[in-house]
Amino acid sequence: MKPINKMLETLIDRSEDADILTPELNRLYGGALAFPKPPPERPFTMVNFVTTLEGLTSFALPGQAGGGDISAFNGQDKFIMGVLRAIADGVAVGANTLRTEGEHLWTPDYISPDHASLYTELRSKLKKKQPQPVNIFVTASGRILPVNGTLPVVFETKDVETLILTTKNGKQVAEKEFAGHPRKPRVVAFGSGEKNVDLQAAFRYLRREAGISFLLIEGGASFNGAIVEAELYDELLLTRAPQVIGTSVNLTRPLFVNGFSRSPATALWHTLVSVKVSGDYLFERYRRQI
Repeated sequence: MKPINKMLETLIDRSEDADILTPELNRLYGGALAFPKPPPERPFTMVNFVTTLEGLTSFALPGQAGGGDISAFNGQDKFIMGVLRAIADGVAVGANTLRTEGEHLWTPDYISPDHASLYTELRSKLKKKQPQPVNIFVTASGRILPVNGTLPVVFETKDVETLILTTKNGKQVAEKEFAGHPRKPRVVAFGSGEKNVDLQAAFRYLRREAGISFLLIEGGASFNGAIVEAELYDELLLTRAPQVIGTSVNLTRPLFVNGFSRSPATALWHTLVSVKVSGDYLFERYRRQI
């Protein structure tokens, strides 16, 4: 893929914070990108995802379950993902996403390698402590590795720090899984049971002890749902791909959040921050109303 040279077209931009982009990224992004300061008790948290026109996020087919199939591996979508990862101190996904994408690195240069030098420049400008964001995996059970025991590439990559957030019982499972591997991830427990990770405590840990001021969430649907239901996020960033794929009883396909429902009285409302366009794709940004 050739580097993105055509900038995104900005239709709406209501952000009032100071631009954090470098001049070239500002040009390619089609304007400023700005965020408020993170809250003191947890990271400023962005949930990024790509959906079809009807809001589905996966074909849910073997070998075609990732977001790339929904976006058709759109270059502008990958470019924006790279920008967000470059801004983030950590990128978090659920363990099932890790198991199904064992070749993936949640780093800016992996998702958009042609812009790697621009992302490095941005992280330098932002004075990030590490060359890459911490790759964070969340699992209540503690199970990380796929059934065949294949070690995901991220755990063999020297420049990428890994962190597993789990429960007390899950910590024992995760440490046992990595017992025979020379490079062991950091495993931290939040919650005494096996059913749920205490996300409130985990986010406090990320902010106060792990040095994560800006956190990027990249799914899957159950993990997104847990974050959104707990109201531990600040922004939703949506790429809307111009296709319709449908869902049925025989093939249930996920929305970007699963696992909870709210009433009209408790629905989560958002403020539209920006809308950008490239070809037939829309790139929307919403901030949760507090």
